[in-house]
Amino acid sequence: MCMQCPRRTKGGRRKRERNNPGASLSRKWKDSAALTSKAIRRGEYLSAIMVSAKQLADFGYKTFSGSMMLLTLYGGYLCSLRAYRYFQNKSAMKQLEQQEIVSAIKD
Repeated sequence: MCMQCPRRTKGGRRKRERNNPGASLSRKWKDSAALTSKAIRRGEYLSAIMVSAKQLADFGYKTFSGSMMLLTLYGGYLCSLRAYRYFQNKSAMKQLEQQEIVSAIKD
């Protein structure tokens, strides 16, 4: 009996299989090598390959969040580099002024 066919329950009523053919697919075939051409023709392999919208949204969110974290770290690096240069230039200018004052006094 195929997965989409109704089957009888104990009470004799007909019951449809769950709407998740991927779950029964993973039970039916343990490895991907066992997918037969018959299963491929029926389209059962698609449920094992396709990604749900929620999974895709989660992946997109994580990717975007990760890129924003990297961008924030890079911005912090650039900011600290600029501050380091600023203080180096400030101390160099201070030394130059002191040397000019000393040389002016000697003259």
